[in-house]
Amino acid sequence: MAVAALVLGIGSSAYAHPVTVDGDAADWFAAPVGSAVNVGRLQRDASGGGEIVFVDADDDVRNDLATGMANEIADLREVRVTADATNLYFLVDLDGTTDGANPPMVQIAIDLDRTADSGARFFA
Repeated sequence: MAVAALVLGIGSSAYAHPVTVDGDAADWFAAPVGSAVNVGRLQRDASGGGEIVFVDADDDVRNDLATGMANEIADLREVRVTADATNLYFLVDLDGTTDGANPPMVQIAIDLDRTADSGARFFA
């Protein structure tokens, strides 16, 4: 019982943070310097707020886009996730621009019912 209380006490001091959805990354924490690639980690600010950060390896681009060729604009740089009481927030940073013909699309699947085969079977 004491262990459970200790774990709950520690867990309650950690929290995520809200983000204003406006296209400005200023609500997110500063980018980590010298981070290992292809590793997810929890990053905190001085007040204990946190977000999950994944930094991707450079130049490991997709090659199955509409053009059929590797395309630098689809190279994932970083993914960040945080939340508040009612919302889940994602920041997805791709290399290059997303303007023009055939821009890359980011799709995030969320399982709401944890029932096998109850959702979409394919991402576009």
